[in-house]
Amino acid sequence: MSNIEEIISENVLQSMPVGLLIIDPTGSIVTANPAACELLGYAESDLLGKGWGQVFFLNEKNYPFNQVFVDVIQKEIMDLRREAPYIAPDGETLHFSITSSYLQSDDELVGIVVILHDITELYLMQRREKEILEEKNRIQEDKIM
Repeated sequence: MSNIEEIISENVLQSMPVGLLIIDPTGSIVTANPAACELLGYAESDLLGKGWGQVFFLNEKNYPFNQVFVDVIQKEIMDLRREAPYIAPDGETLHFSITSSYLQSDDELVGIVVILHDITELYLMQRREKEILEEKNRIQEDKIM
């Protein structure tokens, strides 16, 4: 890669508004952009070089979040897209839209790319809308009786 390509690549990685992780074939996190660190609640130094399970499997409440990566690795699912809750180290619950896929070079697996979108606000609005509709239906049923 030329110097300008490296500069562009690094700047894009650092300024992306979504979280981006790259996990090598051994399960170690080799790249974590600033957005990923912020979303996950870890400093970059807490993530880089650590195994995925070493960092995230510690909290059993993160089972749905972790299952995405288990499915990608064990079931070899390409371009997996899923929504899952995530419990940050500070106890805050976030909701992510997770997209993951293989990173390949010459048909050889060199890693897994994970993109994290924080959809917590959307999730909460949808949950509130559902509660309002349920209450509306309850009121209508009460009127009928």
